[in-house]
Amino acid sequence: MKLVHSDFLFQIDFEENDCYSLIIENSKEFYNKTNELYCQSNGGDGNFVLSDNSEISISKNCLYIYDYYGDFLNSKKTISSINKKVVEILKNNDFLQEFNEINKLIFNINDRVIEELDYNVEYIDNFDFETFVKLSNYTIKTDVSLLENLIAYIQIYAQNENKKLLVFINLFSVLEKEEIKLLIKQIRYMQLNILFIDSNQKYKFEDIKTIIIDEDLCII
Repeated sequence: MKLVHSDFLFQIDFEENDCYSLIIENSKEFYNKTNELYCQSNGGDGNFVLSDNSEISISKNCLYIYDYYGDFLNSKKTISSINKKVVEILKNNDFLQEFNEINKLIFNINDRVIEELDYNVEYIDNFDFETFVKLSNYTIKTDVSLLENLIAYIQIYAQNENKKLLVFINLFSVLEKEEIKLLIKQIRYMQLNILFIDSNQKYKFEDIKTIIIDEDLCII
């Protein structure tokens, strides 16, 4: 798998479970390129091209990770991915009998409640999988450790959305070197490629291929 950009005189050529670090020291260039890749990862336009024998969609195959604060693990997008997976599990297994029993119970309860009202009301009388998932209000139990939360976050998207490339923005600024090593180890178990994009080279790793674009936009 390869990631290229029309402004770059190099290409990032990922082998299996590969890991690259792209250091962009020029602040303006750092913002422009990370913002461009962010837009493309959300379906927008840009000049990054991801290919695997032929060009593949960045938005479908790339997980762009930049927000390490708050309860990012339970973002709307993440919960939507979980809900979609749960509906898929429900549809692929034999839950029909149980849902018929639930529907019958809800129908009986609602009929008894409506009898106590002096006005006509209606209700949903078909408790389907989507309704069940919505009412279940699934959330991910978070850990005090950013590292553990990141691993859980990646597992969700790797399994539910079949992502192939993880892009971390300035992760070296919020995790220690040993935590980075553990994260890489866990990601490699998932058979994913990694691209760290940072504004400075805080850490050096023997098993991470590093490309540096300095303040003058020269490649080191």
